Amino acid sequence: MQAHPTSSPESVAATEITVTAGNTSSPGMLAAKAHTKALKKIRKHENKRLFFGWCSCLHALGFSF
Repeated sequence: MQAHPTSSPESVAATEITVTAGNTSSPGMLAAKAHTKALKKIRKHENKRLFFGWCSCLHALGFSF
């Protein structure tokens, strides 16, 4: 069974952006919101990948006995 190569997840500071109706037209604010959303998605997928790798290891260990 081939394992996926693991890389250390990059450390990203959690940021919270509060957007009100008045400042949604600012291009800088929209770019910051999109960047935060992309980082959240990357962290979510990385966590899922590591979890499923861990599950497959446990599955393989279970069948080795």
